[in-house]
Amino acid sequence: MSTENPSTDPFRRDVPGIEGFKELVRAESARQRVERKGALGESEAARIVLAAARRLGKAHEQGIVHRDVKPDNILLSTSGEARVADLGLAKVKEGGSQVTQAHEILRTPSYMAPEQWEDTRGVGPAAGVWALGATLAFLLLGENAVRGNSTAEVSQRILHEPFPDVAARRPGLSPELLRILRKCVERAPSDRYPDARALAADLARLPGVSEADLTSAESRSRPTARWVSWVSRAGALVGICIFLACQLGHLEHGAPVLQWVEPWLTDAEAGNLTTVQGQVKSSKPCTVKVNGVEVDVDPTGRFRRQLPLAEFGGAARCEAVDSTGRSALPLERSLPAKLGGRPWPDAEPSGKLWFWFDSRAYPEFVEDRRSGLRFTLVWKGESTLGSPEGAGGDDERPQILFRVPKPFYLGQTEVTVAAWRRFAEKTGYKTKPESQTPRESTWSDPFPGRGFVLRDDHPATNVSWDDAVAFCRAHGYRLPTELEWEYACRAGSETAYWWSDNIEEGEGKANVWDQDGKAGVKREADEAEDPAHFHDGYPRLAPVAQFLVGRRIELFDMAGNVREWCQNGYDPQAYSKSPPNLTGIDDTIRMTRGGSWLSSLDACRSGARFPVKRDSWFSDVGFRPARDVEE
Repeated sequence: MSTENPSTDPFRRDVPGIEGFKELVRAESARQRVERKGALGESEAARIVLAAARRLGKAHEQGIVHRDVKPDNILLSTSGEARVADLGLAKVKEGGSQVTQAHEILRTPSYMAPEQWEDTRGVGPAAGVWALGATLAFLLLGENAVRGNSTAEVSQRILHEPFPDVAARRPGLSPELLRILRKCVERAPSDRYPDARALAADLARLPGVSEADLTSAESRSRPTARWVSWVSRAGALVGICIFLACQLGHLEHGAPVLQWVEPWLTDAEAGNLTTVQGQVKSSKPCTVKVNGVEVDVDPTGRFRRQLPLAEFGGAARCEAVDSTGRSALPLERSLPAKLGGRPWPDAEPSGKLWFWFDSRAYPEFVEDRRSGLRFTLVWKGESTLGSPEGAGGDDERPQILFRVPKPFYLGQTEVTVAAWRRFAEKTGYKTKPESQTPRESTWSDPFPGRGFVLRDDHPATNVSWDDAVAFCRAHGYRLPTELEWEYACRAGSETAYWWSDNIEEGEGKANVWDQDGKAGVKREADEAEDPAHFHDGYPRLAPVAQFLVGRRIELFDMAGNVREWCQNGYDPQAYSKSPPNLTGIDDTIRMTRGGSWLSSLDACRSGARFPVKRDSWFSDVGFRPARDVEE
């Protein structure tokens, strides 16, 4: 976080409610207390959240929204004080700049309100209230209330499931405390407390709960805390005497304080190094180490270190010790080079295939409640485009190296029947086949008279290119270009298929024309062609999210199930031209990609191209939208 903006500088003493880092030299976090003691008593847990809510409320009064409230950032001193630390994700609501979302998704998934998963720019005080509610649940349970094996799983539970029932996991809690907790974690921000001040006021009404009791509670549980408190007071008196006797100027007794500084810059052209930057604030000379290596500190406290790609997938850890031996609270942050949290294979500056990794922390996943669709971040970079000699048609050659100049979001799946239905009901939009008499195959009945049971999670088919564009425009989306589509499908691979060059290894990786299809569908074309030897389990359409595209990026079904509309038109000599023509020469023809349930397995090549008239529709053609990243 930049320290240029005084409104969001955590080292300034005038930041309301979040000040006081220097008084917390020997503090423990609320999480550490739970790790030491186990689940806390009802009164102690409520008192901690009350203290945090009062301090957070002061920040809310000034229009400052702390977007990283969690047990780790509630610091409890041995004297009983509770403070809210780490303004690294704070946002000034009015009259100031907004700090970037530095790895927000990776750092705090279990404490992020539903609205934070959709659009962090619109987050208000109610998100902090939700996080305080989740923190209260943690203190009472001794573990995160919302749990999952991955960030994606946690986000799905927060977005689509009720908040876990704390009373069921810890019986005997008072109804009033449970009422407050449930109000904190309501799904809609308008149903929660409007800000932390209102939450604090309600908590303070609970019997036996007051911030003043926090000291005595911890002192009873830790007898040494009383002694430390008296020693601290004595030390303060000695300091005052020294000050008066020596007539010294202002003397600071605090330990060093660390913070990260944006941006972190990563570029394969620089030898696959990322530059980690930070700053230390201290009245004494400091020794700073990043990942165990001492770094130079300039007169302003700034420091940096370049970390090699080999360290990506882990974390950058920063430590500081001043000349008196006082230590700063260490910083740790996930390294930024990732798709799915780790670098893509083959990311070497070989001249043929490499990638740029941008360290600015866009959320890895974004969900749009309007459509119910989830999007995965795809980083900018370079990749092979097209098919090698001996594979595919002439319009897929020669292979070229092409750059995707900026990151973008791509739908994890194709647009579903449920998403299309919501769009159609809201706008009254009708596709061309819906208006014909007699009615042909439509998105709501793709196989009329065949007994096919259409599910909400099937991909929407029988939509033309123009229909797909209409859906995207209504939601602020767009269709991906062919380049973007193939780049995401490959996710770093140069092979003919995303899995390998061996077509026989495609079993279990796509819904295609196979033994199930042969048994269930009379194919009208290529009847002499033998289907794949395996059974993928689907005679026709499969629900979305059945086949993950490798392990490098969270995208599903890009090979098989349905072909997908792309933005650009068709040029059969696109790759042989200089520069390559990726916009097309015929506006009536648009591209589809990916193969389908009615295609042979060979059609699932990453570079396979299928030109189609833009006003046509098929039961094996759908689409997945893209979204631009605001840089």
